Amino acid sequence: MLDNADLAPHEKWWLTLTSPQIAFQTQWREYLKPTSLRDGLEDRNTLADDWNIENRLDLHRQIRQLAFGECHGHLMLEEYGAFHCMQPSQWQARRERAQTPHQRASLDFVARTAPYIGAHGVQAWDYGRASYLAREGLRYGWVSEEEFGFIHNHLAYQARRRYHSWLQYTQAWYAGRCLWKFSHEEGEPEQAAYALLHGWIANQMRTMLADAIRDPDNPIHGQSWYDVPMPDIPQPQSLIDLFNDEPQE
Repeated sequence: MLDNADLAPHEKWWLTLTSPQIAFQTQWREYLKPTSLRDGLEDRNTLADDWNIENRLDLHRQIRQLAFGECHGHLMLEEYGAFHCMQPSQWQARRERAQTPHQRASLDFVARTAPYIGAHGVQAWDYGRASYLAREGLRYGWVSEEEFGFIHNHLAYQARRRYHSWLQYTQAWYAGRCLWKFSHEEGEPEQAAYALLHGWIANQMRTMLADAIRDPDNPIHGQSWYDVPMPDIPQPQSLIDLFNDEPQE
């Protein structure tokens, strides 16, 4: 039974995957409470309102997509890898071939953030949100504890393969949120590009990242990235059955 008062080290590690998102929601969510929502609070149905998730199958479909980096974690993934393989002159030539303000701004954003988050880009954005949805699913009864452990163990292995510290993971999550905001920015292309690199997107994310890192309650502090052993958890039969019974479109 998951108990925030007596978490095993690997369980604490799992829950810390959601810490970038919890960091700006601490008034109503807790870092290390498995279902996150603070006692006595009533939350709107974020699954339906924000994710268009209406049932258990919808939820696990979305978690699976996020867990394999197939939602927004792929944004600029090729470019992040290329940045670490190219000479500066080659990267500049690539930028000069960009044909739109959106493309140029995206490449400039990669160049600014790649030295911090590495060649695997913003996949942390998907992993953190998968953790968040699993915690919501646990609260709604759509994710069992066995499924919760399997999902988070998978996310842990994926995150460790792609990042080298909690700081780098957190930076990658916020970089992903920037690109996601940019992809939804309306208005003139030049204005959207400015928002990403110099305007409200850049300023908001810079402040939120700094606040997350400075928060003394954030469990990224004092927790090893690599040294916490993860258990061996096979895929639960319940998930196999759920997806085997999935209606064919």
